[in-house]
Amino acid sequence: VDGTFLTHALQQKIHVKEQLPKMLEGRTTPMVTGCVLAELRSLGERALGAAIIAKGYYRIKCGHEDPISA
Repeated sequence: VDGTFLTHALQQKIHVKEQLPKMLEGRTTPMVTGCVLAELRSLGERALGAAIIAKGYYRIKCGHEDPISA
């Protein structure tokens, strides 16, 4: 998932880990990349809650040496 998705889900009080399997009708594993975490950190206070939630998701490695923003 990306930072924008997490930020909007948090604003709408949607629990992504709980709702995603229901919407997709199957098992899901929310994942983020280092770039997503860097993007959320760069947004500061506005995205602090989303950044905290993202830290609890499975982290996958992206192909970037340095984090890039969306």
